[in-house]
Amino acid sequence: MNINAPGFEAMIHSISDNIIDCENAEMTIEELKIQLKFLRELNFFLKSIVV
Repeated sequence: MNINAPGFEAMIHSISDNIIDCENAEMTIEELKIQLKFLRELNFFLKSIVV
């Protein structure tokens, strides 16, 4: 996903809401894994551009 894409910030907020606030109690483990994998990949990407 492009960082400048309009949905990028919405994706980050959605993930944090789901994880921190349990916004969607019906979320499956698989859906949560996908979101956590996205954050892991984002972390890897940001580390790679800083180094």
